[in-house]
Amino acid sequence: MLHGSSLKQLSFSRSFLFIVAFAISSSIGLAATNPAPFFQIQRLELLPGVFSGGLLMNNRGQVAALISTDEPSVEVVLQGKSRTFHTPLPPSSVPFSWPILMDLNQHGTVVGVNWGDFSSFLYRSGRLINLSNILHFPVVFAVGINGHHQIVGGAQRTYGGRSFAFSHWHGRSKELGSLIPGGDSFATDINNRGVIVGASLYETNANGLYGSSHAVIFTKTGIHDLGALDNDPVAVATRINIRDHVIGYSRGPQSQADRAFLYQDGAMRVLPPLPGNAAFQAGWINNRDQIVGASGGRAVLHMDGVTYDLNDLIPHPDPDNEAALTGAYSINDHGVITVGDADGATLLLIPASKSEP
Repeated sequence: MLHGSSLKQLSFSRSFLFIVAFAISSSIGLAATNPAPFFQIQRLELLPGVFSGGLLMNNRGQVAALISTDEPSVEVVLQGKSRTFHTPLPPSSVPFSWPILMDLNQHGTVVGVNWGDFSSFLYRSGRLINLSNILHFPVVFAVGINGHHQIVGGAQRTYGGRSFAFSHWHGRSKELGSLIPGGDSFATDINNRGVIVGASLYETNANGLYGSSHAVIFTKTGIHDLGALDNDPVAVATRINIRDHVIGYSRGPQSQADRAFLYQDGAMRVLPPLPGNAAFQAGWINNRDQIVGASGGRAVLHMDGVTYDLNDLIPHPDPDNEAALTGAYSINDHGVITVGDADGATLLLIPASKSEP
């Protein structure tokens, strides 16, 4: 059975869930040979209200967000270069709702879930669709979409029942299997090649997916075990790019902090956090192997084997506000990063040179 705290962890890892830049070298942790990047800041003028639950941007420059405009009402916002769409989410059937955006594809289609009632939704060009009704799964707790509108995720047929990874395309849904017969699993992301990532129970009589799971890849040939860092009991793959490079998190026993990983060339490597911090929450990897997320409450970028504090890569008109950027949510293939700051503002970081005004 999935618990709220576990779902919050998946939320952060998936949508920050909370979470990106630059080419990762094959030797993680070595000094970068290229100069550090630099960014200019652009404030996003979305609907008036409180930002809530994911801030994603695609290669066309479309931005998707959830905005609380009139508590407890939450609106889905899709902002393009010439037009902004916004539609309220339907009220949740439970007192406490927690909607979150989980993916945005290159055509401006958004998918998300509401962890209040475990419903899911799809949104495009002002049209909101109850995705749970299309999938025919009453409980959906994870969902992703690629550029071909193939949908993947994690679902249950009854609340508290077996969790299973699924894919949905051309009106047909199917279960994707598990590392052990009848075991729990879920999917989180799918790339444009149709390769899917997620997690699966890997041993019987275990304490659920969040007690004994390995990161996995689902392909046409079946499910493939990626393992975990240093034999950790739990690992979840959260996102995959077109090169089949995967990011996720690995969780040690007891209260040890989660560690972010990059899986490529058949090996899983630790993504280093900022100095003095135990954790790196990796939220997004683009097709150029650029990764963003958060470490110690600061927005970070991993590039050329080095993890940078994004607060050090922007101009600082206010010297007393150096740690304003708290988390990076996504990065597109042009290197533009969506971030949030300590005041709840929604911002874009746009690659620039230090000589630019």
